[in-house]
Amino acid sequence: MSDASNHENPAAFKHWFNRAAVTRLAEQIASTWPRFPVDRFVDEASDGLDALELKQRVAHIARALSGALPTDVEQALSIVVACLPPRDASSEEFFDGVVLWPVCHFVRQYAVEHPDAALDAIFVLTRHFTCEFTIRPFIERYPDRVFERLTQWVEHPDPQVRRLVSEGTRPRLPWGQRLTALQHDPSPSVSLLDRLVDDPEEYVRRSVANHLNDISKDHADMAVDIARRWLQTESPQRRKLVSHALRGLVKGGHKPALSVLGFDGVDIDASVAVSQESVRIGSHLYVEATVESLVDMAQPLVLDYVVHHRKANGTLSPKTFKWRTFELAPLESVSLRKKHSFKRITTRTYYPGTRSHRSGRQR
Repeated sequence: MSDASNHENPAAFKHWFNRAAVTRLAEQIASTWPRFPVDRFVDEASDGLDALELKQRVAHIARALSGALPTDVEQALSIVVACLPPRDASSEEFFDGVVLWPVCHFVRQYAVEHPDAALDAIFVLTRHFTCEFTIRPFIERYPDRVFERLTQWVEHPDPQVRRLVSEGTRPRLPWGQRLTALQHDPSPSVSLLDRLVDDPEEYVRRSVANHLNDISKDHADMAVDIARRWLQTESPQRRKLVSHALRGLVKGGHKPALSVLGFDGVDIDASVAVSQESVRIGSHLYVEATVESLVDMAQPLVLDYVVHHRKANGTLSPKTFKWRTFELAPLESVSLRKKHSFKRITTRTYYPGTRSHRSGRQR
């Protein structure tokens, strides 16, 4: 299964959308609708494709698809849905789903005036690819109608459908359109998350955790209350889900979130230092810490550290890095050392200058 939202390198992923992929899509559609103009579509969809970035390629192919299908949108939707092979919920075999992203974009872009037919198509498409981007404009425009469908889909035997219920309604989905109404009031989706928190598929539970993390960015107290309620029924799966869901709040030192996870009331002394005062881009340094318990009882600890990276304008931007979660024995003292790399990466640009770090003894 291809999950576009999880790809970290769009620059490489864009090359999946080439003339060969366009040809596969055309042949798939023509297999059930022989009138499809394969050659014309392939030429139009491929023209100028190499100069485009990922999302531009998807939109470009979708435009060509719109010109090759009937102008009657509902008929066009029925054609693209008919070309998909049936999929049993237990099957591990998937159609080459990535070529369906332009089809999903076609539904999003050209079928917004036909919500029922579009939702029917989304239900089928998401079982072969992923429709969390596709469904979002329909949620914004027809919330009641879409949530009525989602309430039915939450019990569907196919985990791809159940995941769409959570992933499609995430208010801050990466790469996706913001769902401003759900950012303001997440309660419509919370009732669905309650039904998915114990889903048998980790793939679905991971989406639930990411959804709650989205909620925490706008409603921290609400997210903590939801997490606390979920943990009233204790299980390893729920604890793992909640830990992942509250990761943003934990990184920010949010005390109620730390308390829900059992990290509160610690009594320690700590010192932090770095191994050297300067470092070259491409090199590394070590972060060193000593943590000492001051009480005669075991204490669970979550230990992170913050690097304040210099930005292009000279200001500093804090970035929290995970370090270690462990239990400190009564009156125990632990020394820790972690390598921190300044290797060039695509998601961060390093600028020369001072970077602050927290050092010294802390309680």
